[in-house]
Amino acid sequence: ALFLFAELTLIQAALLAIILTPTDAALSKGLLESTQVPENIREGINTESGLNDGLCVPVFLIFLLLANNPELGITASQTMIIFTRELGIALLIAIASVAIFIPTLNFAMQRHYFAQKTSPFLLVGFAMAIFSITQYFHSSGFIAVFVAGLLFDRFSPESIRCEIVEDSEHIADFAALLIWCLFGFVSAYLVLPKLSFEIIIYALLSATLIRIIPVMLSLQFTALNIKERFTFAWFGPRGLASIVFTLMVIDTQIENKYQIATIAMTTILFSVFIHGITTKPIADSFAKK
Repeated sequence: ALFLFAELTLIQAALLAIILTPTDAALSKGLLESTQVPENIREGINTESGLNDGLCVPVFLIFLLLANNPELGITASQTMIIFTRELGIALLIAIASVAIFIPTLNFAMQRHYFAQKTSPFLLVGFAMAIFSITQYFHSSGFIAVFVAGLLFDRFSPESIRCEIVEDSEHIADFAALLIWCLFGFVSAYLVLPKLSFEIIIYALLSATLIRIIPVMLSLQFTALNIKERFTFAWFGPRGLASIVFTLMVIDTQIENKYQIATIAMTTILFSVFIHGITTKPIADSFAKK
């Protein structure tokens, strides 16, 4: 980014990089739901997309602070405090919330304290409550909700879990589609008038090679074969977390913020097409094998 966009400073380029680091498994849902694809690949991609947006939050906040106040310096101790606050509080809230929610849910269901048709909203409300409480304490709502989901999946009774999660997923899918529609409207306004050759080159590289190379290297010493490693590396679609980070940048007084937003949104737009088109062929290739 620093090489292609002369107007960006090093901190602004780093901010753009961290905006485009999180992945969104929703855009490769066809792959995740295909039983033809090895389970460890599907679980790995899903787990990565759930964790990496939350893990990026502390780094993103540091770069956001530095980009907003270029004269400000952040020490190693301040960085550790930010990481501890963002991740530590999130984990505590997730554990405490699940410890309260599961017994309460069991108690309510045994006594029929709510109508069956309203049950999907329980899990959605639970997730929203955890996110809101965590954000109130200036921690990572992303991490808190994801960890709470893992704990709920592990410790809740199977009869309750299967029914509530399946119904709640439809609400989540609808909300995600609504956000993508809004993203399309904003892209038409923000991206298309400012599109340039440099932005197109960066967006293509960011959606492909800039992810593929480091992921392939990191999986070099695993038991995965070359095709499985490439599948893992290829499916890094940018999605909702990147959109949220972009909106947070637009809401600041950072210089070149609209340039950063345009580049990020163009990359997300390219990712939607690139990863959306390739999901089914790659999933089908495992079936043929």
